Amino acid sequence: MVEQGPSPILWQREDRTVTVIDIPRSIVAAQGTSDHRCHDEIASSEAITTPYTSNEPKSVKANQALAGQAVDIELHREYSALIGQALIHVRCHHSGPWHFPRYISAKSLHRVKKRKLSAVGDPAYPLSGPPTGTLTDSEGLISCPDEVLSATSKTSLTVFDGMPIEAREQYTCSKLQDTKSFSLLTVCDPTAVPNASFRIPPKSSFHLGDCADLTNFYAAVRAQAEHLDTRRKFDLVLLDPP
Repeated sequence: MVEQGPSPILWQREDRTVTVIDIPRSIVAAQGTSDHRCHDEIASSEAITTPYTSNEPKSVKANQALAGQAVDIELHREYSALIGQALIHVRCHHSGPWHFPRYISAKSLHRVKKRKLSAVGDPAYPLSGPPTGTLTDSEGLISCPDEVLSATSKTSLTVFDGMPIEAREQYTCSKLQDTKSFSLLTVCDPTAVPNASFRIPPKSSFHLGDCADLTNFYAAVRAQAEHLDTRRKFDLVLLDPP
């Protein structure tokens, strides 16, 4: 029997061409499979109560400048028409809620200052305080500043800071070989930024790091493949949309 988890779909057209989803719940759903559903509750921010400010150009000159930057203006027009039709259909047929109840953490109520990197490829964390990692599984919690060990799989997971690859002695990557269930990896930031948690699928490898500098990122992936005997390509890449 396939395990059923909470659906992120708020409303869907009968032919499934238009769908309204709850984003926090969709992120949770994306971290599970049909056999192993994710039932975690993601910490979110308050839902907006007013529409986002439109950034559409208001003058003819601004429209012309935007059109000059477009790679394929006809493709943009086609997408614009499809999105416009979908929005009209949603307004006419959807009368329910626009989001599911959310878990709002106390930390999310405080604004966190954005850290602007001075240059592409700069460390995401200060050298004096690299993040630490902990791995949770069905047997309990085991933590160590640099390496963490799953009590079920006996697989070592290592979390490092965002230093350039040539400045590291180890890599921001690891591999789960024999685990039969998901493992939860929590990255702890020594600053006030909330901890980040990742569900690591069984029999998978992962890379946690900044990919803004493609040269360093490619070097890290190559090093991961050589060090852990993994592939140089990813079957799935999960990004933070912003």
